[in-house]
Amino acid sequence: MSHLKLYLTFITFITHVNSDSSCVDFKASKKLKQFHSSRKNFLIVTNTSCSINYFDLSTVNRFTLSVIGKSEILKNLDLSHNAISNIESGTFDEFVALENLNVRNNFLRTLGDIELQTLSALTILDLSSNLLEYVDIKAFAKLKNLLWLSLSDNCLINVLLVMPFISLHSLDLSHNRINGLPQLVGISSITALDISYNRISDLTQIEIVRNLVKSISSLNMAGNQLRHTNQLQSFVNLVELNLAENPIDYSVSENFIRQSVAALKKLNLTNTNLTTLNIFRHVNCENFEELSFAHNSIDVTDFDELLKFSNIKHLQFQQKFCREFDSYRAIRRNFKSLKFVTILYDDTPSCACVRRNEMLFKFESIDFTTDWSVCSSASTAAAVREYVHMQWSNVGVALAIFYFIYVLQQQIE
Repeated sequence: MSHLKLYLTFITFITHVNSDSSCVDFKASKKLKQFHSSRKNFLIVTNTSCSINYFDLSTVNRFTLSVIGKSEILKNLDLSHNAISNIESGTFDEFVALENLNVRNNFLRTLGDIELQTLSALTILDLSSNLLEYVDIKAFAKLKNLLWLSLSDNCLINVLLVMPFISLHSLDLSHNRINGLPQLVGISSITALDISYNRISDLTQIEIVRNLVKSISSLNMAGNQLRHTNQLQSFVNLVELNLAENPIDYSVSENFIRQSVAALKKLNLTNTNLTTLNIFRHVNCENFEELSFAHNSIDVTDFDELLKFSNIKHLQFQQKFCREFDSYRAIRRNFKSLKFVTILYDDTPSCACVRRNEMLFKFESIDFTTDWSVCSSASTAAAVREYVHMQWSNVGVALAIFYFIYVLQQQIE
């Protein structure tokens, strides 16, 4: 093992250690502000009582963190993308000023109630992409200043957290194996809750989060197994709701739509078995700014219901929803605030489609989700080029389109 001692007194930039095996001693590095290790094998860190406030040990793979003395300055510690399987007691005892701890992409399986107790100044904690199956209910009990916590992409099944936080605003539990609403005891400050891509199928136990129904403004429940959503009407202050990729039964969920959209500005109903926009018939939709109903079988005759969203800014839909219209003039004419359009095509847009839907090019941003580079001929590119020459007057936009055409032609050739 090679040993490297840093006797640096004036360095304030990021220091790189590239040897295969290193021992880094910060004993004399009183003025060092940032440290980044880019070596990939094994690292021993000692004597961290210096002036470092940002410590990057990501992608080291193996390391031993030996604390000698206090580290009263260190505020950011990145331990992500390593092979950490255990956080020993006392590891962070002297990191009294630590505010941001990143331990994502490791191999943690358990998190006891002693490893994090001394990090009272912590505001951001990222434990995502580990192998956590269980989190002790007292693990975060003393982290009263925590604002953001991510436990996403783990193996959690049931979540019971006792966290007497007064500051926690964002909790991410997405991409786990959770089969019911999380039990969050003592939390009433959360404004953003992400429990997407779990195995939640039942909301009848909504009472277990009754302390959150008034505080949550952003709720992401995409990718679950929800069929009935009427219980969500308890969240009276929702501004953003994502229910995409749930097999919702709208015949018994209309009450939720009618009673719970008073404050909604963003609603995602992508791939939720939606067959009609009539569910908005008796709803005031003037507050909506973003709406997605792609990957559903909605009748084009429902276009009149769409007009209720008069202040919409971002609209996402399937191309076949407007297939029977000669152009998108109706959308442009009725949605004065609309700036961003996302159109999901089942196949590559044809040359005729580009010419017919010329009004699309009046928006600030149009996102065609089909890969245009797979076109079998240059006809589509020629149609766009012809239209740009005739219609586009905005120089900045025209330059962007010319570049797009050039790249497309290169791929075709």
